[in-house]
Amino acid sequence: KQKEYLLGWLGAVDNRQDYEVYTSDHISGTSEWLLEEEDLKSWLSTDHSDVFWLAGKAGTGKTYLATHLITHLTQTQKHVVYFYCQYDDPAKRTTLGILRSLSAQLLERIPLPDDYRAVYEEYRKTSQAGLNDVETAVTGLEILLRCLPWRVHVVIDGLDEVTDRD
Repeated sequence: KQKEYLLGWLGAVDNRQDYEVYTSDHISGTSEWLLEEEDLKSWLSTDHSDVFWLAGKAGTGKTYLATHLITHLTQTQKHVVYFYCQYDDPAKRTTLGILRSLSAQLLERIPLPDDYRAVYEEYRKTSQAGLNDVETAVTGLEILLRCLPWRVHVVIDGLDEVTDRD
């Protein structure tokens, strides 16, 4: 019950609908080349934290590539959390929005860590509102990532559309 309350406190955007839309619009076979890229293979196989950055001009299909990668990770039993940034949606174009969503996705999959509960309780001493502080959100996400019994891949699409560059 407390976990459900914390998920509400996070106020996270649920990106599953975006994923479903991009999956249904995806043309089969058009993104397979990405899975053959050596840089991606290296990123997928590394045991340490690393970044795989896919850059391209606007409108070149990066969102569909990100969606294909999410699907691939899911189908190969890899753990993945993701976020689709969108300039035309205020909830999907902030650092806080990204942090909230990634945290919620992780929190749904693991038992509630005591350290995370402590961050929430400390925050509630100074604010009765939902989570509106980037520093607290970063701390919470770091706690969740440390508590994972498995490796997780994080896919963020459209990072250039984030408007609060903090």
